[in-house]
Amino acid sequence: MAAVAAGTRSAVAAPEAPEPAPPAEDGCWPCPACATRNTFAVDACTACGLGFLADLRTAGARSLVLPGVGDLTRLSRRALLAAACAFAVVVVLLTAVVAYLLS
Repeated sequence: MAAVAAGTRSAVAAPEAPEPAPPAEDGCWPCPACATRNTFAVDACTACGLGFLADLRTAGARSLVLPGVGDLTRLSRRALLAAACAFAVVVVLLTAVVAYLLS
C-alpha cells in the first residue's frame, strides 16, 4: 500500500512558481499626464512640466466638511488649532460625564 501511495505522489506534478515581476526602476515617478518616467531629483515632469503629484493638489480634490465648522481643508492653521482644541475639550467633558454617571 505504501508503494502505491509513493507512486501516486510522483505522478502528481508540483505547481510551478510564478515568475517574479521585473524589478521596478528605482528613483522614478510616472507623470500622470504624459506617462514620462522622471527621477525623484526633479519636481516637475521633464516632458510636459506637470508637478510631482500635481493631480492631488488640485482644488476640490479633497474636502473634509464638518457641520458648523465648514471645510477643514480651507481653514487657516489658527482655525484648525481652535477646532482641534474645541474637539479635545468636548471629548474630555463627555468622558467626565460618562465616568460620573457610571460611578
